[in-house]
Amino acid sequence: MRSGGEPASVRTDEARAAAPPLPDRRAPAALVELGRVPLDEAVRLQAAAREAVACGAAPVVFVAEHEPVYTIGRAGVRRLFPSGDPRRWPSVREAGLRGVPVVELDRGGDVTWHGPGQAVVYPILPLRRLGLSLGGCLRALEAAGLAALARFGVDAETRDGLTGVWVGGAKIGFIGIACRSGVTYHGMSLNSTCDLSAFGTIAPCGLEGCRVTSVAERTGRAVPAAELGRAAAEALAERLGLELRRGCDALEGERRGARVG
Repeated sequence: MRSGGEPASVRTDEARAAAPPLPDRRAPAALVELGRVPLDEAVRLQAAAREAVACGAAPVVFVAEHEPVYTIGRAGVRRLFPSGDPRRWPSVREAGLRGVPVVELDRGGDVTWHGPGQAVVYPILPLRRLGLSLGGCLRALEAAGLAALARFGVDAETRDGLTGVWVGGAKIGFIGIACRSGVTYHGMSLNSTCDLSAFGTIAPCGLEGCRVTSVAERTGRAVPAAELGRAAAEALAERLGLELRRGCDALEGERRGARVG
C-alpha cells in the first residue's frame, strides 16, 4: 500500500473490469467459517490449508473475526522499523500497554488493526490452477469487497494507486496478501460494527491522516461481521468461478487440535 502523494482518483469501474473474467464452469472450494478466533489460530489454519492446496486440494476461503490485535506487514516493517527493532516505535509500546498484541506477519501491506465487529476473509488460492496473477487476486478481493458492502447498502469504491476499499475519503476495506508455492494466504478485512477508535493509534496501511469508517457508521445498521464476511467470500467465489461448499475435511484435525490446545 502506498502512502503520501496527491488524492487518488476513484477507480471502481476499472477495478471491476481488471478482475479476472468469470469462468464458464465452477470449481469447488471450501468455505470455512471460524467465528471469533485468535489471530494465531487463523494463521496456523491458513498454513495447513496452504500446504494442502499446494498439493492439489481444492481452494479454501476462511471467514473469521478476531480478538483485538495490531498486525504489521512487510511494507510496515520497512517503514516503521528501519533499525530492525520494533520497540523503537512509540505506538507499538502504547498498544502493548493497552494490552493489545502487536504481531508481525509475512503479508504485503503496512499496519492495521483487527478485532470484534470486523470481518476478515482469508482466501487460500492456487494461482496457476485458477489462471490468476497476484495482481488479479488483489483486484478480485477489491471487487468482492465492493459487492459485499453494496449488499448492505454501502456504496464503496477503489482508488487509483492504493489497495483496498473506500467510502468517500475514508477507508473501510484493508487488503494484504502473501503467496508461497503459488498459493495465496492472508487476505482482506472489512469494518462492520467495530470500534473505529482502535485505528487512532496507527497510520492505517501506512497512510498518515487516513480516516476509517464502517458499515455501522455509514448506514446505522449493525451487520454481524460473520454475515459481511460470508457475503465477501461469496462475492469472491462468484468472481473467480468457484462453488463454495461448507467445511473442509482436510482441516478438521487442525481445528480439533486448536480447540483442545
